[in-house]
Amino acid sequence: MNYPLISEYIEAIKSAEDNFEELSYLSPVLDDDGLPVMTSGNFAVIFKMKDDAKGKFYALKCFTREQEGRAEAYRQITEELENVDSPYLVPIRYLEKELFVDSAQTDETEFPVLLMDWVEGKTLDNYLRENLDDKGALENLEKLAYRFRKLAQWLIPQPFAHGDLKPDNILVREDGTLVLVDYDGMYVPAMKGQKARELGSPDFRHPLRTENDFDEHIDDFTLVTIVFSLKLITVLLKIQDKQISFNLPIISAGNYQDVEKCILLEKIDSVSDYETKKLCKIFLKSCKTYNQTTIGTEFLGIYKMQRFVIFILLLLTFIILYFIYFIIKLFLQSDVVLPLTWSFIYLITILIGSLFAYSGKELGCTKPGCGCFLLCIFMFLGAKLATWIVNCLFEL
Repeated sequence: MNYPLISEYIEAIKSAEDNFEELSYLSPVLDDDGLPVMTSGNFAVIFKMKDDAKGKFYALKCFTREQEGRAEAYRQITEELENVDSPYLVPIRYLEKELFVDSAQTDETEFPVLLMDWVEGKTLDNYLRENLDDKGALENLEKLAYRFRKLAQWLIPQPFAHGDLKPDNILVREDGTLVLVDYDGMYVPAMKGQKARELGSPDFRHPLRTENDFDEHIDDFTLVTIVFSLKLITVLLKIQDKQISFNLPIISAGNYQDVEKCILLEKIDSVSDYETKKLCKIFLKSCKTYNQTTIGTEFLGIYKMQRFVIFILLLLTFIILYFIYFIIKLFLQSDVVLPLTWSFIYLITILIGSLFAYSGKELGCTKPGCGCFLLCIFMFLGAKLATWIVNCLFEL
């Protein structure tokens, strides 16, 4: 099937209310020249549309090339995402024969469209470059690396996969949150056994991946690569390395086969950051052998171990504080001194909780460490309550 030219789509969108089947309530957003606001890619052109009654904006995707199985794939994707409530994804609707277009390219006059919420934001690489130019570059990058790592931790265990993760398909909203767009290559469980409809950008997929590799793990290598890239840039920026590249990925497809000779990776030896070293180890291992199921598992294991370490530290802190409390209580039986002692230890607990809050943020186990802070306080208060109950029982 042939599809209209972009210029023919533009003419149809100008009179959208007359050319839509169901979406006649939408009108195009126009630029200063009176033309529809749009962006185009390899397979489609996207128009910015508005529902004037609700004041809501949408992205309308019109296809310019045939893709085998597109209609059935989007039906399955839509059904899967209906039950997914996540800020990382946007709702979509695929409408067959929705837009009337007078085209010289084909005898067909009605064409499919994909409707999704409009996301106001910048692509990941543009956001990265723009925010590294100001004085708060390090803080901006740390926040970005943290948020993308949280996205990766959410996406890897899901039963579906995006299929074409790259900076152009990852948008950063004005508040810094991330959202994924362009679901043409998505995998959902209903597609099990099928071949991939597209493989994505060479710089953001495993060099050994083929169309036969199509399951919920196809994003794992890409996610680890971007997380590692952002983390490495952050660490090198801290030591003010002037040779660093701010493009994603910092290691391109041409280096994957001989990745250990990459100049940037030679700098890892001078880095003391635990997370960066572990990510580097997983990245190097995954470049050599393509085992989809282990990449994501090992990546998630880094942060499970960090949470365990934080918990142990908090537990030790509680034991030490509780021991100090009973020692003071043993030697100072004054009714005046004990309340003052309790207040003093309570303040120490808050200070140590604050310290763990900061450490937790650095390790990436909390946001912004409130969990560690509150856990430290509640553990101590819980112990105080338990002591009071025991004393009451003994008195009885």
